[in-house]
Amino acid sequence: MQRLSCLLIIFAVGLFACDSEPDNDPTSESYLPLAVGNYWVYKTYSTDSNQYNPLNLTYIQEDSIYVDRFEILEDDTFYVLKGVPAHMLGEYNQNGEVYLRDSSEVIFGINNKKIFMPFWGNLYRNLYIDYGTTQNGIPSIYREYIEHTPDDSSITTPQSTIYWIYQISGYYCTDYDTILNDPGDCNKLFSRYFAQNVGMVCDYEGDSLYAFLSRYHIQ
Repeated sequence: MQRLSCLLIIFAVGLFACDSEPDNDPTSESYLPLAVGNYWVYKTYSTDSNQYNPLNLTYIQEDSIYVDRFEILEDDTFYVLKGVPAHMLGEYNQNGEVYLRDSSEVIFGINNKKIFMPFWGNLYRNLYIDYGTTQNGIPSIYREYIEHTPDDSSITTPQSTIYWIYQISGYYCTDYDTILNDPGDCNKLFSRYFAQNVGMVCDYEGDSLYAFLSRYHIQ
């Protein structure tokens, strides 16, 4: 009887442990590390909208993103990010929080929209396409895509030189062509830059706002 009680206790503890840990552990090569306790601090600056100049930056504010907890929704583990400024992942905010799901190296939002994915062989890889948008009354396409950049791609900040490998950008194109041959011909809305084992290192929003990673903690 005592042996049976011990086995039941061990079994119950095992079940509790399974329910208390996310199903998908972050890998050592993650470009968007998701684990409770991870945080990133960014300093936002404005600069000349025509050309980036590290010597002509105006400090605006400091913001932070942190993984607060995880929740099990529809049998999937969603990591809940908080403290996300409006200009960083703002389109995924839900009541001031961001829900992300990590599955097979692809990061999804709570609405199954792709947030991040590995680079798989193409120059550009679409993350999201919306054909129902308009720009100045003209039917247009909104696209988010990811591209692989050279390993030494970098930008100089007031604090350091930041390197990245992956870039995610959003564009408006007044064209219903299903292939984005040259994103440079379209109106860029934002670009976000990611480094291995770090996460997002730079967020470019619009014409003149840059948020640079200042410090971070990864589990």
